[in-house]
Amino acid sequence: MWPGPAGAVMPRTDRMRAVHGCVCTLLLLAFLGGCAAADFAPGYDPQTATQVAATYKAVTRFYMRLRETAEGERAYAGFAPGYDEVAVEMKTLAWSARRQAHNRASRDMARRLQADWREIEARHRKRDSYADALADIDEQRLDNLLDDMASVESHKRKLPDGD
Repeated sequence: MWPGPAGAVMPRTDRMRAVHGCVCTLLLLAFLGGCAAADFAPGYDPQTATQVAATYKAVTRFYMRLRETAEGERAYAGFAPGYDEVAVEMKTLAWSARRQAHNRASRDMARRLQADWREIEARHRKRDSYADALADIDEQRLDNLLDDMASVESHKRKLPDGD
């Protein structure tokens, strides 16, 4: 005997147990079958991995050029083309990450990378200078994001069957 609706006591028969067991088994099988058919992880995309490397290269080139210029001579106008070059690489990286299904982590990191780069550029434009200490911090922040993206892509490559 077990309590039913509104506290009424209903007899628990073998038949009810059998029906309950079958229903639970069918629901479990339906759930597991649906999960097996679903693709929750993006597969490895060599284009995205290549684009992460290209973006890293553009960021590195930008900061190398910045450091070759004396700190007092780093007016924004002299670096505007470099900002554009890196922005194009980052936009291409974001596009590459967006075109894969279930690729939220890479999409979010690409958006963050673009937002950080726009913030760095706006600050340089406003101040019309760029201190070495700030350049070190900014470059490290961008490197960390790109390292994280490279790590995500590397882990996708190691997953069996790209899942």
